Amino acid sequence: MLFNWCSEFDDFTDTLFRSLIKSILLHAFKHLKASGYITQREDNAHLGDLMRLLKSIDVSENYEITTEEAARLCNWSKSWFSKTFKLTFGISFKKFMLLRKLNIAINLLTNTDLRISDISQRAGFTDSAYFCLKFREMMSDTPLSFRDKVRSTSDVGRGA
Repeated sequence: MLFNWCSEFDDFTDTLFRSLIKSILLHAFKHLKASGYITQREDNAHLGDLMRLLKSIDVSENYEITTEEAARLCNWSKSWFSKTFKLTFGISFKKFMLLRKLNIAINLLTNTDLRISDISQRAGFTDSAYFCLKFREMMSDTPLSFRDKVRSTSDVGRGA
């Protein structure tokens, strides 16, 4: 599902696309290496329910949905939903939604001249200061600086 974010790009040679894929892979391999060994996961009988939920969230663009609301949409308890989601995707639903919103923001930062506060709102953040804080935590850069770097170089995502 995480790679589905990257499918929003029409041009797979796009430097931002390549950078996003590189970041996802580096993050995944870092955690895989830290685990010390690979365990085989049981087939997840509830994957279809979770995929339908995530698709409906994307269609409705309701990125402010809470864990409780998501669980209710699956007809599950909050604790069962949280456990199942984390076992399936390796991250909490809350973090997944944060990453989804940040992906939207990255797309807007790269492809529009919207103000940061407008991007924050369109990406589903209610507070632009919180958006900037989370963006900096995840990307190690401010939204404005990120935009400037993407626009000033064609080598984003290349290198070591």
